[in-house]
Amino acid sequence: MNKTYLFVSLMILAFAAVWLYQKWAVKKAAMKMMEIRQTGSEEEFIQALDSGYAKLSFNDFTRNMMKLNYWIEKGRGDEIERLIPEIEKVRMDEKQTVAVLSRLFGWYVENGNVKKAASARDKLYKLLKGKTDDYSLGLLHEADQVDAVYLRKDLSYIPVLESMISEINNPEQKAVYQYRLAKLYRAAGRTEDAVSVLKEAYAQSAGAQKKKLEMLSMHPEQLDN
Repeated sequence: MNKTYLFVSLMILAFAAVWLYQKWAVKKAAMKMMEIRQTGSEEEFIQALDSGYAKLSFNDFTRNMMKLNYWIEKGRGDEIERLIPEIEKVRMDEKQTVAVLSRLFGWYVENGNVKKAASARDKLYKLLKGKTDDYSLGLLHEADQVDAVYLRKDLSYIPVLESMISEINNPEQKAVYQYRLAKLYRAAGRTEDAVSVLKEAYAQSAGAQKKKLEMLSMHPEQLDN
């Protein structure tokens, strides 16, 4: 056998072995982080993400996104604001920046911080302007809808959401759009319709989402926030 061919083949096999090991190691690390997230305390999870093991397994952007998603899920605005400067220190490509802005935009509108929501929205639109790929168009569509419902309270979106909801089968996904529809119903002075759609949503939801929807159905005035 040609020695050069053999050498190249062995090099390819070596690189393939390293790639497969790295892929396995990252998957194993991700599962470990998920386990700590589900069973450990907040402090334990953050310490795990800051450990040498996590730093070897994930890049800085991935670890920060794990933290951001965790604090958003926990509703910890104080920790989110503390994390943002750390995220901004990391060198990110365009898609990574878009991912961060999308999460922050959603968080700010959910919590009624209009000024910061508008800032995140404007930065997001600037990055996505002129993009024609499916990923970017999907993000633009979602950002437009969130902007219309939460910031502009555009009542023309009521029939759009009603039509979308009728075609969605996933209960959790449907509940998200039912919540948005309830906000517009409330803005249109249709409080009874808002309460009705919220009851439908929490009847098929679970966990924290169910509790939130149930509470809103009893206190629809909180939809005004």
